[in-house]
Amino acid sequence: MKLPALLHPMMPAGLSNHTVFSGIVRLIPLSALGFTIVALLLHFLQALYLNFLAERHKLYGKSGFFVALLYIILTSYYPGFQYFSEALLINGLVLFAVDILLGLPKTPHAAQKLYNAGFVISLPVMIAFPTIGFLLLFILGYLLFRSFKGKELFIGLLGYGMPFYFLAGIFYLTDQTILLKNPLEFKYTWQLISDSSLYLIGVITGLGVMFLAAVYSFLQTTDKMVIYVRRSWFFLFIYGAITVPIALLTVTKAHSEWLIFFPPLSLIIGLVFYHDNNKRMSTFILYFSLALLIFCHFTNKYIFIPS
Repeated sequence: MKLPALLHPMMPAGLSNHTVFSGIVRLIPLSALGFTIVALLLHFLQALYLNFLAERHKLYGKSGFFVALLYIILTSYYPGFQYFSEALLINGLVLFAVDILLGLPKTPHAAQKLYNAGFVISLPVMIAFPTIGFLLLFILGYLLFRSFKGKELFIGLLGYGMPFYFLAGIFYLTDQTILLKNPLEFKYTWQLISDSSLYLIGVITGLGVMFLAAVYSFLQTTDKMVIYVRRSWFFLFIYGAITVPIALLTVTKAHSEWLIFFPPLSLIIGLVFYHDNNKRMSTFILYFSLALLIFCHFTNKYIFIPS
């Protein structure tokens, strides 16, 4: 699934106004193959972290590696997802924050965790400004999992603002304040990730089928869930919904912005594999996802060449 990326390694491509990401790329002395290997390792680590997150917060009530497998399969549907990119770094940071937020109901004193979650979920804004939309995810997560306390929310928002304070200080001390305004922009452009209409129709339809199967499984099992787990799933559906406008407003040379949609989608589709009465459906979805992968490889005529 990931072999084509190793056979055709490429250097990361960042936009001129993506100051932080461009700086990260310059600081890491790797070749195209090195960056590609790092990207694939991050893919596998994020897949395992998704699996760990699901088991830690008892999202399914069973153990397994279906979520990790799904994430690897889904992120192989498009060649541009395989390479080192802003979206790959954003996924890791947001997943860490989501893990913290899902643990809030188990914490009697949540101020420190809220500060940490706010701090981590603000870091993606340094990479791509539209990810400021995850602030809404942070606030809604707090309201879902905690009784409202102004002091707690203030501490979380204080953590959210802290990276901006440090970054502004660094730019001020190095006399580069002009760089502050470069990343702070929204720019909407409609970008087709492939020249093949068949590919686009097929992958959207295929993902839609898997998502509907997951929603069906969720509706079949929601009555058996404890309140905490049910709220966790509402939070994950919100997470998935918020990634859509963020991806639409994010512009990258690598066309990798839709990668941020796949962590919540993998968790949601994973519901199919842990539904006791859905053995046939889970088998169908597994083979369907693999068939869609083959379809994507044969129909996607897009060649990933950063400029």
